[in-house]
Amino acid sequence: MVLNVLSTYGYNSKKDNCIVQCFDSDDLKRIRENLKSDLFLVQLIESPEETLKLKHFATYADGIGPWNKKILKEKINNKWTFTSLVSEAHALGLKVHPYTFRADALGEFPSFEKMLETLVIDANVDGVFTDFPDKVHKFFTEN
Repeated sequence: MVLNVLSTYGYNSKKDNCIVQCFDSDDLKRIRENLKSDLFLVQLIESPEETLKLKHFATYADGIGPWNKKILKEKINNKWTFTSLVSEAHALGLKVHPYTFRADALGEFPSFEKMLETLVIDANVDGVFTDFPDKVHKFFTEN
């Protein structure tokens, strides 16, 4: 049903700038293999065990969407270090779009812009899922 609605509005392939994301790997794999969708598919991941399945995800997904905290390792001398998740995903040809960047829930970051700078520039993620697209757009156009 989702694919039919997306197709009605012209979203049929990766070039159409539509991302379908899902936590259920079976559903996402079905969308790619059984339903033959060429949309950009992102496997959302939340558990530590799932970060070990990147090779499997690369067989049907175009990217992964980890919780952004899965990319942060520790802060040393006021600078973040990162897990190997982004580099491992990139080595398999997967894009990395962590979730969910919220300007009203900064956690350990002093500002939304610093959160974006840390993960987009320093950690080298490819994109982000956010509830504040205006702020993300502004960050990308200014950087």
